Amino acid sequence: MRELDSKYQITYRRSDDQEKESSAYQETAASVTKLETYQYGQSSSKYNRERKRWWTKFILTVSSAVLVGTVFGLILVSIFRQQGEGQIVPDDLFQPNQDQAVITDVDEEGEDSDDIETDVGRLSAFVIQAGAFQSLEQAKIAQENFLLEKYPSVIWETDTDYRVFLAAYPTKEIAKQVGEQFIDGGFDVYARDWQSDSVSVSQNEAEWLNQFKSLWQDSLAGYSDSIKQEWLEWFNVEEKQLSEELNDFCQQVKAVLAEFNERSRPYDLLVLWYHYQQLAT
Repeated sequence: MRELDSKYQITYRRSDDQEKESSAYQETAASVTKLETYQYGQSSSKYNRERKRWWTKFILTVSSAVLVGTVFGLILVSIFRQQGEGQIVPDDLFQPNQDQAVITDVDEEGEDSDDIETDVGRLSAFVIQAGAFQSLEQAKIAQENFLLEKYPSVIWETDTDYRVFLAAYPTKEIAKQVGEQFIDGGFDVYARDWQSDSVSVSQNEAEWLNQFKSLWQDSLAGYSDSIKQEWLEWFNVEEKQLSEELNDFCQQVKAVLAEFNERSRPYDLLVLWYHYQQLAT
């Protein structure tokens, strides 16, 4: 390379302003070089700002939920209160009526068995019937005709007519056999089943009357000394334990059984049956 000729050499000088600018640039560069790298963390101002913003949103959300729940609850309470005020509860809702009060008293104090009625079942058997008549006078005429032949009978009144019965038996076969004997003797009779109505009495009397039913049925099948003894025990009852009607019935049974024998047994039991039927009327 050719060196420049001396006459072509250029000399120059920095001005004071350029020197100042160069010095300032060097100082700035030095200061930039010395800056620390920025790191994001808990100590940073940006983190603190975002944290405050999150807590603010959280508090607002919770407060809004509480406020909405409170308002909704107050609305429901107001609705239920209005419905409750609109419904009138009767004063006697929690007070038992007279029927309930009576039932409660009976349950607590115990029911008086003398005041409670119960039904004693029907008696049933097979009878020898001598006719059915529209009037009592006609039935009495038939009864007298049989009595002339030494056959006592009972007039049994029904809702529609009057029946004349001669005797009672436990089975239809026995009743038919006896009926045939009457027919052979020239009497117009026939065997049939029959039953009486049930009787309503107090509970204490029902037990005593049920014993009568059992003894009557046993006697219908056959009579014995043991059954006779049971009848005597059945009579052993205090008058105050029975109503006036049952006391009369007891005396009627005593009168019949006083003349009771094997030959008259079918007729005597028919008479007892008739007296039992009168308790139901």
